[in-house]
Amino acid sequence: MNFFNKISRSFALAHALLYIPLITGQMPSLHTFRYKAAGVLPVYTFKGQKWAIIAREKGGSDAGTYDSFAGSADKGENDPTITAARECAEELITHMVIGKNSNDIRDYIDVHNKNTELVIADQRKKYALFITNFDKYVDDIKHNFYTALKTKLPYRYKEKDKLAFVSFKELKRASQSNCPTVQALILSYDPTKKQYMKNASIQLRPILLAVLKNYFNNKPYQTGTNPTVRFY
Repeated sequence: MNFFNKISRSFALAHALLYIPLITGQMPSLHTFRYKAAGVLPVYTFKGQKWAIIAREKGGSDAGTYDSFAGSADKGENDPTITAARECAEELITHMVIGKNSNDIRDYIDVHNKNTELVIADQRKKYALFITNFDKYVDDIKHNFYTALKTKLPYRYKEKDKLAFVSFKELKRASQSNCPTVQALILSYDPTKKQYMKNASIQLRPILLAVLKNYFNNKPYQTGTNPTVRFY
């Protein structure tokens, strides 16, 4: 068998394996997804355009880059909805910013409650990203985040230190060009000016860019027991 025939057979086998769950009737489920990390990407609509809220990493190897509100699963967590909600509640300080604790966020992002528009379940990276509508909370986030950040709190609430707002159009451009740099509106704080927005170029965290590529580059996926979830 020549090299090209081997490649063709390997591709055919991989393609067939992808659809075994469909043949056997075993649809993939978010609740049985083998994940290592999960997070929430809050989105909202302004003047007919979709925007995402992201935040700057304060420390670690990716310090200075901007990411969703996400992190690794804690011991005992066995559902990405739990991990995503906890990470969002901590990093966005939601109990002070929008009056929602981790359990409230879990209910809010649950795919059965229609607030989450899409879940990108990346099987290679073992990562689940909940793209969730936060229209009703965006003003509270803008007004309260820095006030909450200045409050004396455990470190887990201060892993992010600055908010940015980036259009989905810009995220799509970055994903399709494989460029981590995007134009965004940075929410800044100055004692004399209070809070204000400024245009700036920022760097997306590599994991966020990698996961969004699946969606914006129209990569093949499976839907599972809930059509909101896409398994890439």
